[in-house]
Amino acid sequence: MIVTPEHTGILVWFIWALIGVAAALITQRIASQPGMLVFNIIVGIAGALTGGFLSVQFVGDTPTMLLLISILGAIFGAGILLWITAALYSRFSRRP
Repeated sequence: MIVTPEHTGILVWFIWALIGVAAALITQRIASQPGMLVFNIIVGIAGALTGGFLSVQFVGDTPTMLLLISILGAIFGAGILLWITAALYSRFSRRP
């Protein structure tokens, strides 16, 4: 599997998307927000794809290092984006 900024294959994008789905399912299990599963999956995938893509663009030297860094970037991106949306949801869903 070759991972370079110029050549990120469909498999790499698929791995990032799976990381986003896994992060969303973990978030759903921990936060237990009713009716938010589909939204969390969409946000998790978006965060993982963004984090993985940005990490490939800015970090790494060899293809193996880029793959590992991109996976960590995908985990970090999904986690941050899910955390932000959960915080916004809890802030704006409260009734005064």
